[in-house]
Amino acid sequence: MKKQVSVIIIMAIAAGLFGGCAEYHQDCYLLVVSEPTEAEIWKGDYYLGKTPRLLCFTATKEDKKKGSLAVPPLIIKKEDYQSQAVAAEIDLDGGSKWECRVVLEPLPE
Repeated sequence: MKKQVSVIIIMAIAAGLFGGCAEYHQDCYLLVVSEPTEAEIWKGDYYLGKTPRLLCFTATKEDKKKGSLAVPPLIIKKEDYQSQAVAAEIDLDGGSKWECRVVLEPLPE
């Protein structure tokens, strides 16, 4: 019985020491909507899906200090339309759900 108590006490102490070391994070959601719909969303070489699409970005402790989260540049594109780059800055004190509306211009004929 004495051994079990010692193990529990050690586990409780370890949890107290390491539990407080968790990094700050805040999930922020960005709804990307386009006109016309079904436009592709790209982050560099990575395809993220088609609009409308809800994307999740995680703010760090450094972002919290700044008060905002810079969303990586996104490219919105659709065949027969000019691609458009989107940059967003999410105000962390303004909530966790945001919307980005993009209107794509048709390519000249």
